[in-house]
Amino acid sequence: MRTTQFTRRLALARCLAPACAAGVLAWAGAPLAWAATPSKTIERHTFAGEVTVGTQTLVLNGVGVRQVAWFKGYVCGLYLPRPTSSPAQALAMPGAKRVSMRVLVDVSSDEFAKAFTKGVNRNAVPGELAAMQPRIQAFDSVIRSIGKLKKGDAVEVDWRPGLGTVAVVNGKDVGRAVAGEDLFVAMLKIYLGDRPTDEPMKSGLLGLR
Repeated sequence: MRTTQFTRRLALARCLAPACAAGVLAWAGAPLAWAATPSKTIERHTFAGEVTVGTQTLVLNGVGVRQVAWFKGYVCGLYLPRPTSSPAQALAMPGAKRVSMRVLVDVSSDEFAKAFTKGVNRNAVPGELAAMQPRIQAFDSVIRSIGKLKKGDAVEVDWRPGLGTVAVVNGKDVGRAVAGEDLFVAMLKIYLGDRPTDEPMKSGLLGLR
């Protein structure tokens, strides 16, 4: 009798063992699956670890500050579908993307527009510029339409697949989306290209600082 009960219990244990092991593994791996990307604070501005652009969740890749000598113009966060420290991977990565800025001083949006056009021209090759020129001008006009930007304002430039490059100020879309992912990549090269506007900020956005 005891032998029969022992045999049954042994058989039951053998049946349950794989399921128990799978449960333990799933529990052990759960923190990795659920771990959220941490937020980061720079110059008293906090960038969330995750944001949603369109229907896609993006993670904070890094943050940096635009600074010339002692003057600090704005802080910036880069959001991508997955983290990377490679400029080439960031530029080529498919899916939505976001460059998120917080203004540190009152400034005219004309200054942002000038910096946008100058940065694109600085990092694009001539053939690219010719093809994008009408759209560069279109997005320049969108930026200038914002008007005065005040200290603390949030300015985002999104790439939304199927829609285009979109400017967002304090949570509201501004103007029309400008088609063509090449335009957004050209804009992103202002920060991550071979001739970035600010080398320390480039390192920060790539998570290297």
